[in-house]
Parts: sequence; C-alpha cells; structure tokens
Amino acid sequence: MPGLEKCLANLALTQRHFEKLGRQGILDWCNEVMRESQSKYCPVDKGALRRSGRVQIMKNTLTEFHVRLAYTMNYAGYVHEIPMRHNVGSMKYLSTPFNLMSFYLVKKLEAEMKKAV
Repeated sequence: MPGLEKCLANLALTQRHFEKLGRQGILDWCNEVMRESQSKYCPVDKGALRRSGRVQIMKNTLTEFHVRLAYTMNYAGYVHEIPMRHNVGSMKYLSTPFNLMSFYLVKKLEAEMKKAV
C-alpha cells in the first residue's frame, strides 16, 4: 500500500510542522509579553529588575513544551505582589500584561495554523 504509507508520512510531516509553528508562536507571544512588561509595567529604580526579565524554554520534548517568564532579581516577587507606590511601573508587572495579552495568544496561533494549511 504505497499510497497509504505516503499519506501517513505526509500526515506525520504536517503534524510536526504544526507543532513547530505552535511552539514558535507561543515563544513569540511570551517574548511580546515580556517586552510589554519591561517597557510599560515593571517598576524602575535603577533598572536592575527590568533588565532581569527572562523568557526561558524549560522543557521541549515531543509531548511537552514549557516556557517560563520571570524576573530573576531576588526581590522580584515582593515588588510584584506587595502593594506599594512606584514612581514608574506598578505591582503585578508581569501578570498584568500576561492577562491582558492572553486573548492574543489564541488568535496568533489560529493565524499561524491557517497560514500553514
């Protein structure tokens, strides 16, 4: 059955292509969220906190894809969670842009998948 084998091979290629597009779309979205967080929401005193923002792929296997968005300064959690007045930026400086931009992730992935079809 050469036709069936070719069809299955094409389906496997298509699946890998969609997975690659999906993973890249998620990573691009995470980078956009981090840029938004750093430029508009992150409190700034000397800039160390803002510069510590990272997007890191934590796991990239055939079945799982995990990405971490984080600020690495040891005080980042306190500034993010504890209400205080900031001259520049605000508390929840990572979760706010993440939540505001979450609708865009689905739209971005849909557009990527449509282009691939």
